[in-house]
Amino acid sequence: MKIALFSDTWWPNINGVVISLTNQIKILAEKHEVWVFVPRIAGSERFFSPPDNVTMCEMRSMPFPAYPGYKIGLPDDILRKTLKEHQFHVVHSHGPFSMGLFAVLSARIQQAPLIATFHTWISEYVGHLFAGFAEETIKRVMYGFSWSFTNWYFNKSDIVITPSLVLQSEMEKHGLKTPVVTIPNCISRIFFEKNVKDDRIEERSRIRESFGIPTDVPVFTYVGRISFEKRLNLIFLAFKNVIETLRKRGLPERQLPYLVIAGDGPNLSYYRNYIKKMSIPNAIITGYIAHEDLPPFYRACDIFVTASDTETQGLTVIEAMSQGLPVMGVKAGGIKDYIRHDVNGWLVPPRNQSALAKAMLVMLEDEDLRIRLAKNALKTAKQYTPNSFRKNLERLYLSIIKEKQKSFRD
Repeated sequence: MKIALFSDTWWPNINGVVISLTNQIKILAEKHEVWVFVPRIAGSERFFSPPDNVTMCEMRSMPFPAYPGYKIGLPDDILRKTLKEHQFHVVHSHGPFSMGLFAVLSARIQQAPLIATFHTWISEYVGHLFAGFAEETIKRVMYGFSWSFTNWYFNKSDIVITPSLVLQSEMEKHGLKTPVVTIPNCISRIFFEKNVKDDRIEERSRIRESFGIPTDVPVFTYVGRISFEKRLNLIFLAFKNVIETLRKRGLPERQLPYLVIAGDGPNLSYYRNYIKKMSIPNAIITGYIAHEDLPPFYRACDIFVTASDTETQGLTVIEAMSQGLPVMGVKAGGIKDYIRHDVNGWLVPPRNQSALAKAMLVMLEDEDLRIRLAKNALKTAKQYTPNSFRKNLERLYLSIIKEKQKSFRD
């Protein structure tokens, strides 16, 4: 098949959409011809080298002031020429904004089926525009409009993919007329490769030493985008409560746990200053870690934690599971599809600092619980392999192509 993929976000931005799209490009290119249309962003080539069978079409762009780092794709001759010279079997949109509109236009011009993946829970994210200023007010004012826009855009496609059943239910509940299917995104192949380079203990010590972390203390970690909507402040404050509780119990300073936040994003500087301002002890923000270096980084930590309540899936949760970490999250959004409380992870109520702190203490103190959750987490992660994801996509592509051809004959 010849497949056209469109996305509003691309490297060097680092988020779930970019990671899942990158995985999709690589696995589809193993058997198909893939064309990728994204906004042109300086520095993207440092993060992604297209494999064979992939053609990158980076279109003119302009900054999006409301959210630092993002670009808005603009009309470009590269799209017009490509549509004139190539016929795509399917067009797949990964965002509802300018590049998503180019996907709609391309599918109509070529009379090709249009598939759209719902990556971003727009109604929950609008409050985080303008650096999170007046979050609740903006969200309240924009909530109805955001769902109207969501329905307007996604109803232009032939079928909609969501990465979780929670999101599928939300879209159907809010009046989407286009059929919706759930196909969870996969995690990268590197998370299923056996580590043969280092002894596990040596690897753990080496990575911890590189970040100034003692080798013999428990380590909580969050991996992902450093931005307000991830609610990292809840993790920091809950962790501070954990430290204070352990100190009151008389635990020596050298045995206190660490919190390591790994990733990059528009609010990286803010949170580095936040740690100092709020006097969060034993907290480290590493900055960007290359994707291929994440498996050993996860293994160097002990417990994964996220407080985000707007995830459509939460790929880093599954990545952590694949490396044998017990995971903690909030009972909201797509994460509920993947973490089963007290089975393969631990769930707490959203936006509840006290509950998160208590759960972190429970996880620290109960080794048998950590071992049981980690064992089941490994089994869960094995469901999200690249091969199974590609087969699900191929099956959907072929079925929608067949339906489109039938509609033209009729």
